[in-house]
Amino acid sequence: MKGFMIYDLITFALSVGVFFIITYVADSKEEWQVKATFYFCKIIYGLLSFPFLIFAVPLMDNILTRSRPTAYDKYIFQKFLIL
Repeated sequence: MKGFMIYDLITFALSVGVFFIITYVADSKEEWQVKATFYFCKIIYGLLSFPFLIFAVPLMDNILTRSRPTAYDKYIFQKFLIL
C-alpha cells in the first residue's frame, strides 16, 4: 500500500507540474486555454492511475487491504430522517 501511495503522490505532482508548465510557459491567459489545459492534466492523472484498477476486481480489495465488509447501509440516515 505504501508503494501505491508514493506512486499516487508522484503522479499527482507530475500532473500539477505539467499544468503549471503548460499554463505559464505558453503564457495562456485566456480562460478556455486554461480550462483545456486543466482537462488535459485530469486525463493524464486518470491514465496514470491505471495501477489502482486492481482494486476494482471483486475480492482483490479484501486481499490487498485486509479489510472486512461492514454493515454500513448508505440509506441508514434517510431511514431515521423520515418521521
